[in-house]
Amino acid sequence: MRARRSGHVINISSLGGCRSGPGFGVYCSTKFAVEGLTEALHGELALLGIHATAVEPGYFRTEFLEGSLNQPGDPLRLAQAMLRLPMGTEALQVIRDKHAFVKRETKAWEALAASTDFARAG
Repeated sequence: MRARRSGHVINISSLGGCRSGPGFGVYCSTKFAVEGLTEALHGELALLGIHATAVEPGYFRTEFLEGSLNQPGDPLRLAQAMLRLPMGTEALQVIRDKHAFVKRETKAWEALAASTDFARAG
């Protein structure tokens, strides 16, 4: 990819890279790591003409979560749309909810966060 100055690194994450919950700490921590790595690679590889994408699928009917359950995602459609993110209506909602949470938290802690900068001269 470096020699061609083009390419695309695709890392498979999941909704576990966007949020975690009780009992899923180990799994989700690995997905958070995939998200962070991909975010860094995106910037690091851009000058080389190489792209990086983290795919965040929601719940799909695969053997991972037992195919007999009624997950809304169709794995064949996911494969056909792999470069379109996020995947699945529940993934859209989870990501919207997470962004809303982060926005509320950022607002709530804004003054304290800003107070940790060096004092400006002047």
